[in-house]
Amino acid sequence: MKCNCGNDAVIRTIRNGPNAGSKFYGCPLLPDTKCEMFKLIDGSNFAEELQSQLLEMEVVEKFKDDKI
Repeated sequence: MKCNCGNDAVIRTIRNGPNAGSKFYGCPLLPDTKCEMFKLIDGSNFAEELQSQLLEMEVVEKFKDDKI
């Protein structure tokens, strides 16, 4: 999934407010961009939730590989 400025969107977590803990797709340059890409990941969509978890696992594995 691409954000509005053409970068690969990343999964982020809402930290404050009534939706705290919810996941969403957003621009990887946030907050240092004017890109307004925001797509809430709806937990009721099983396929989307699995995709979200898979992407998070890939990011963790890449981080581990980069640190080694």
